[in-house]
Parts: sequence; C-alpha cells; structure tokens
Amino acid sequence: MTGMSILKTKKSIFIVILIGVCIVVGFSWGGYSKQPSVLFQKKIVVLGDSITYQNIWQPLVESELGGSWVNCGVGSTPLGGENHTNAFWRKERLEDVKSNNPDILIIFGGANDLILNPEIGTSNNLEDKNTNTFIGAYSYIIDNLLTWKPGLQIIIVSTTWAHNDGKDYSKTVTYGDFAKACELVSQYYHLPYVDLYNESGFNQYTVGDPPNNIYSEDHIHPNAVGAKVIASMISAKLIEINRMQ
Repeated sequence: MTGMSILKTKKSIFIVILIGVCIVVGFSWGGYSKQPSVLFQKKIVVLGDSITYQNIWQPLVESELGGSWVNCGVGSTPLGGENHTNAFWRKERLEDVKSNNPDILIIFGGANDLILNPEIGTSNNLEDKNTNTFIGAYSYIIDNLLTWKPGLQIIIVSTTWAHNDGKDYSKTVTYGDFAKACELVSQYYHLPYVDLYNESGFNQYTVGDPPNNIYSEDHIHPNAVGAKVIASMISAKLIEINRMQ
C-alpha cells in the first residue's frame, strides 16, 4: 500500500468516527439523553389535576424514558374533600387507575386543594383516612391501590410554588404546607417523593407577571419551560428507582 493510500484510509476512518460522534451528540442534544429502555414495556398512569390533564410534561418524560403513558388528570379537582365529586380519592377516579392496570402510578395533586379543600389534616389522618382532609384522602388512595395491587410502584409528586405561595387565595395555608403533607405521606408509606415545591425553582422570580413568567403564564400551570423542569425531575426519580430493580 502506498503512502497516499494509507493517508486516504486514515482520513476515511476519521470521517466515520466523526460522523458517529455527531450522531450520538445529536440524540442527546437539548438536555435529554434518551434512555427508552428504562421504562420498556411498562405502563405509567398519572393521577392528577389540570397540570396533568394539559399533557405538557408527560410527553417529554415518555420521549426520554419510553413506556406507555396514560393521562388520568381531571381539571379543577382537589385530591381530598367530601364535597367534591371528582376528588382524587373518589371511587370513579380510582377505578380509572385500576382499569389501566399500571406498573407505575404517579400522583400529582394539591394545586386545587388549597382553594377548594384547604383542610390539610394531621398525622392522625394517616391512620383514620379521613377523606375530608388532604392527608387522610392521600392515605386512603394509597391504601386502596396497594391493597388492590401490592406491587404497584407509586411516586408522590408535590405541587409547585404558585399564586404567591397560595397567599392570593388563602390566609391560613400555603402550597408549602401541602408539600410537607405530601412528604409526610411518602415517608409513612416509604414511597419515592419528588419535591417540586422546594427543588424545582418555581418561585416569585419565575412564576409571576412579566418578566417573571419564566415557568408559567398564569401563576400556576407550567408553560413549555416549566414543563421541562417538571419532566426532568420526574425523569430523574423514575431512572433512580427503576435502576434499583
């Protein structure tokens, strides 16, 4: 082989390697490194309110991790409360979850409870499951679903900071109080917890009137940027718990 042939061969190998690198970088560009095998052949149901119903963050997680996703969100619904026919704990809502027979259930609620059913409750409601309280209704939901399917993987997601931490609507409770309640429930049942309230960066500087409408246009529902933040945190938790299996 002549010196010129060797040079051409090395150049060809270099080009092939460069193309391969570009393809890999291209797939992971934009903050998402696709890992569809993480949720391969798994069904994921999300039980939530309008933040779930609008279906803005779930497709981002599905694109990254795969899986078959089912949206069980209903707008303007609280998680708890005896006076609300579409509350998360109601039989119809839980039957909707069961009929889809999920491997993983994500419960994402609390945004409407501050306004519609502000009774958070206490740790005692973990035992008595008083569905008129947020904590009791949450405990009822989890007990009901794990009794039905003990191997169901449940992830609890707190609501984000919104509406001036709820002070636009309540003088007694904040969204921070509901986040603490979510964490209490997760600890009681030893379930994974995604703390959007404390760790997502939704605050008065990113959720407000322009120029502070970075994550939301209406002070509560995530926009495209806010959806990416929520998706990235939920994706990270799904990767963490499914790689342990």
